[in-house]
Amino acid sequence: MAAPLIGVFDLSIVTDALIALITKYRDESPIWTSTTTRPTIDITGAAPDAGRVGADCVLSVYLFHVATDKYQRNTPLPLRPPVISSLPQRLRVPPIPFQPLALDLYYLVTAWAGNQYVTEQRAMSIALKALYENPTIHSTVHNDDRIEGLTLTMEMETWDEMGRLWQAVTTPARLAAVYKVSAVFIAPEELTDSLAPPPATLDLTVGTAGAPALGGAFAGGKPLPLLTPVASVFTIRGAGFVAGKTTVDVDDGGSVVTLQQSTGVPGPGEFAINSDGTSIEFQLPSGLQAGEYAVHVQVNGAELPPAWLVKLP
Repeated sequence: MAAPLIGVFDLSIVTDALIALITKYRDESPIWTSTTTRPTIDITGAAPDAGRVGADCVLSVYLFHVATDKYQRNTPLPLRPPVISSLPQRLRVPPIPFQPLALDLYYLVTAWAGNQYVTEQRAMSIALKALYENPTIHSTVHNDDRIEGLTLTMEMETWDEMGRLWQAVTTPARLAAVYKVSAVFIAPEELTDSLAPPPATLDLTVGTAGAPALGGAFAGGKPLPLLTPVASVFTIRGAGFVAGKTTVDVDDGGSVVTLQQSTGVPGPGEFAINSDGTSIEFQLPSGLQAGEYAVHVQVNGAELPPAWLVKLP
């Protein structure tokens, strides 16, 4: 399996990072002076009922509960470097099992030193100081030497909750604290398919009446509507008609006549666009024979649906 982009394969990596941190504080603690007898304090990840033998004091950092981190669900994978792209990097949420499993790890930190309460409380003091002064810890993933950053917080547990927890481990209750490590990602499988690049171009297709056209122009009406003139002037209503980029063609089925754009009232063979680009007024060219003619409008070279019909008596 290829090295993961995120997460760990083994939860014990996190436990070992906590043990290493507390061990460092144990060895460098100012509690130990020339007049203080230093006891042997073993720091272990074993359960409290499994480690109460051997040393003067046993400090247990026991992973007793795992829960899904609800804030990190559907976490998208980062792109594997190096990413060669001039466009912004994009993330996507991959399907299971290619999506990392986000977890919160709950640790029971407790010490045991038989009837030596001073030693027991000193060991807990060292552990509490170490975990308080390091709200963010870093663990090294052995597979590829990546560094995973994790957040460490003390959980506020009631005495009833702690009592039920101690009943579960079947050992007499001792001074203890619960810590949460988050968010720990279980490394997913390596994605075998590459991410699709972001779109570089956008194509718009002319469709039925009222559909967008290139440049945002559109014309309303049903297919092949019949236009009725007012004093020989026909009107097409729509939006996005741009002066200088709009053409009007009259087609009798055999030949096409392109009307000329006018800046004032259109004369025969001319059309004009109003100031807000929502209507076109035009007159048919002189000399046309009686019959029906199709009128086509184009904006930026894209023909707008539909074509209109005009009747010349």
